[in-house]
Amino acid sequence: MAESGSQEEIVNILLVDDLPENLLVLDAVLRNPGYRLLKAASGTEALKLLEQHDCAVILLDVQMPTLDGYGTALLVRKIERARTTPIIFVTALHRDDDYARKGYQVGAVDYLFKPLDSDTVRAKVSIFVELYRARQQIQRHEREKRDLEYLAEKAEMQSLERATFQKYKDLVDSMSHSIIWSADSDTLRFTFVSAQAEQITGFPAETWLEDGEFWANHLHPSDRSRVLDLFRQLAGNRNDVEMEHRFQRANGSILWFHTGIRLTPKSPGPGFELRGLSVDVSQMKRAEEEKLKSEAQLRLITNAVPALVSYIDRDQRYRFVNQTYFDWFRYRNDEDLLGKSMKEVMSAESYEKSRSPIAKALAGEKIQFDNTVSNSEGKIRHLQVNYVPDFSEEGQVRGVVVIGHDITQLKETEQALEKSFGQLEVGVRQRTEELYLVNKELKKLNAEQITSAEVIRQSEVFLDSLIQNIPNMIFVKEAHDLRFVRLNKAGEELLGVSQSELLGKNDHDLFPSEEANAFISKDRAVLAGKGAIDIPEETISTKVQGTRVLHTRKIPIFDHEGNPQYLLGISEDVTENKVQEAQRLNLIQEQAARVEAEKAASRLSFLAETGTILSRSLDYRTTLSAVASHAVPNLADWCSIDIMNEQTRALENLAVTHVDPKKIELAHVYQKKFPRDMSVRAGAPQVLRTGISEIHPLITDEMLTQSTSDPEHLKAMRELGLKSVMIVPLQVRGRTVGVISLVSAESGRKYTTQDLELAEELARRASTAMENSRLYSEVQEAVKARDDFLSICSHELKTPVTSLKLQNQLAARRIQKNDPDAYSPEKFRKLVDTTNRQLDRMSRLIEDMLDVARISSGNLSMILEPVELASLVREVLERFTEQLRATETRLDTRIQDPVMAQCDRYRMEQVVTNLITNAMKYGEGKPIRIELSEVSKTAQLTVSDQGLGIAAENQDRIFNRFERAVSADNISGLGLGLYIVRQILDAHQGSISVSSRPGEGSTFTVTLPLSAG
Repeated sequence: MAESGSQEEIVNILLVDDLPENLLVLDAVLRNPGYRLLKAASGTEALKLLEQHDCAVILLDVQMPTLDGYGTALLVRKIERARTTPIIFVTALHRDDDYARKGYQVGAVDYLFKPLDSDTVRAKVSIFVELYRARQQIQRHEREKRDLEYLAEKAEMQSLERATFQKYKDLVDSMSHSIIWSADSDTLRFTFVSAQAEQITGFPAETWLEDGEFWANHLHPSDRSRVLDLFRQLAGNRNDVEMEHRFQRANGSILWFHTGIRLTPKSPGPGFELRGLSVDVSQMKRAEEEKLKSEAQLRLITNAVPALVSYIDRDQRYRFVNQTYFDWFRYRNDEDLLGKSMKEVMSAESYEKSRSPIAKALAGEKIQFDNTVSNSEGKIRHLQVNYVPDFSEEGQVRGVVVIGHDITQLKETEQALEKSFGQLEVGVRQRTEELYLVNKELKKLNAEQITSAEVIRQSEVFLDSLIQNIPNMIFVKEAHDLRFVRLNKAGEELLGVSQSELLGKNDHDLFPSEEANAFISKDRAVLAGKGAIDIPEETISTKVQGTRVLHTRKIPIFDHEGNPQYLLGISEDVTENKVQEAQRLNLIQEQAARVEAEKAASRLSFLAETGTILSRSLDYRTTLSAVASHAVPNLADWCSIDIMNEQTRALENLAVTHVDPKKIELAHVYQKKFPRDMSVRAGAPQVLRTGISEIHPLITDEMLTQSTSDPEHLKAMRELGLKSVMIVPLQVRGRTVGVISLVSAESGRKYTTQDLELAEELARRASTAMENSRLYSEVQEAVKARDDFLSICSHELKTPVTSLKLQNQLAARRIQKNDPDAYSPEKFRKLVDTTNRQLDRMSRLIEDMLDVARISSGNLSMILEPVELASLVREVLERFTEQLRATETRLDTRIQDPVMAQCDRYRMEQVVTNLITNAMKYGEGKPIRIELSEVSKTAQLTVSDQGLGIAAENQDRIFNRFERAVSADNISGLGLGLYIVRQILDAHQGSISVSSRPGEGSTFTVTLPLSAG
């Protein structure tokens, strides 16, 4: 580095851009003997260079692969030598505040927007170079000063110290556009200010030093709080600060400062002070304002132009488009278009046509050509495109100005005219040449003084020749009764009649009645409207060629008073064109049918493979997961299957598939992070509610916004790149139990109604597989229930039979032994009682099984009549007297008299008997309470015990067939009692319920409608 006072030192400037041509442009703009331009093609290269070199400023491209500008800036700030190096972002996107704020947060001090303006780039870079050089000089002289102070202290070299101070002061005062100052870090009162302060601001140095509120009084009101806050924050975090702000001069005018501040220890004395360098950048700011004003004027002008105007840089990326361009392509804002390449925006065919012209324009050549492009509605439009290269001051092409004129209507008009009047045009051209020759001859005749009558005659001969030889039929009718007065040669050949045969006849003399009426109707309309009409197609019957199709133009001809005199018709035979058009249409239809047949075959193959997959397992979860995998990529890029949770009524994901396993993991993360809102009126929740499929051929950003819960969720959905979606219901027995969501993304596929039909068929087959799985489970359960029932029946029936058998065997032994007690009345009575009890038990078991059979077949008989329930309950309780006494069970009854109900007496006895039997079985000998009363116009019976009790999860189950609250090993019975009770009560429009807790007993409550009497 050169010492102060010698030639200017060379400073390093780091240029970072992944495109070599951009680095070349920056190199050409900033080439200067005082600059050393370091170049990096990536953020990683830039970081390596900053580890080795100090730089005055970094020009950093925002858009780079792998590590973009924002990420690079954050890493730059972690390198000690580059911690305070100014960073200028170079970008073609986003001038709005949000993106600027993001740049400033990661360490940027300024932005440069492409296409770059050479003067602006040089001006901004020169400011930071000047700041860098000033800091370097100040730092060197501060080091010299400290060294000399040390020498002075040791050798008392006061004169040397004064010389050094004077040298430092001369340096400070020589900086014409900058003010060097220092201030107290606590009070912000200035303690030093360079001599240039008065020249730049109009305030003498004394005012800066004496006024304790100098900054606060003269900073621009809009910047005051921001600047003072940064000053105060500096004392806390001790990081260097750079900012731009406005300052009010002594004469009231406003100037702009770029100010850099550093917190340094006071010398001498304790504490810290602020040392700053404020550079006058007013001229650069005015240049920027003028540039923005010019840009606004440019946009105003281009928006008023009825043409598509855009600017494309050397990378073939859009940097500017006018409003017509936005409206034409239906783009909403700059973000949708700017920064995108031509290849991204244009169709493949349109871009291919533009490749050669844009390459020539970027090479410096003006180009004009016609192109066809698709607008936002998918319609093909014709454009006349002009490419005008934009040259920099150095003669390099910076970009291309594109001006496009929509000539679609002109093209269509040209094509229509060429199609309708092509042959006529050829004939007219030939006759025009003849007319030219005749005119030439007429001039010669005029020169020879031929009479006017002869000239007129010659003209008539020419016109007659012209009309006769035009290849289209020309006819003339008189206006009054529309009789033919003229027909040319082409008309004679078309109709198969000569002009002499036609003259004086009308349409009814030549054509079928319906056809003639149609011709006459059109003729009258032309004459009444006093204007020509064009008839694209009309059929006509001819003698020789049969039915032909004509394109006719009919024109009224008026006399000098404006009354219609004749009707002129010009007809072109377009029959062959129609035949060719029909053939072309048939070919298109055949091709479409072939494509559709191939698609149908593909769909059938897909469904056949689906059927094979569904048949592999009876576990619906396994089969549905396999279906999701089969749908990708055959039908979708994403497939998600969700099943409804019967308790929460929410959708739970069963399977999600994508060709990329990493994206499947990402989907699972999103499902947990962003739970589905089941209240939304669209998407999977809506399909679950309605059972109606949804299809969205194009997923718009508005749809994503409506379906997401917060900005983070929206950003995540946008990153997935979803293009089209179908959501179809899974329905079992008329109930929607889940949904299948099929989404296209990377493939760009747009779903159609045919795709939806295929998806619905897939869902129907998957639903059938679910139903088969459920039926299989039910069959398995039924088989198990049957086996359990047979086992219980066998056990329950064997028990009384075995008891009777043992009892009879014992009696037989006694008789064989001639035991006199075998014939005693007491022994015989016990034998009979025991036998009757066992037979009663077997009878009840058989009756219960018969009742189940009757209920299953719907043949449970009922005889409804008014029954007094109080007496019925007492009669049933009387039958249990001996059993209650034997088990020492106390019975507590609270029975209201009378309680009349409409019921079957026998069945109600069965209900009460079953409930009391259960209470005795499970009551463990503890007291049983029976209550009967009228409650809210119903008869209510409750039976309560204090026994085992029933767990909550079993309280519904015990009313099913073969179900019990405890194991059959503990308490005997078929598990049919409560099932029969509920069926009997349902048949009476009554009900039964249970209230219980384990270990606290159970209460069964029966309700019946009261008798009307």
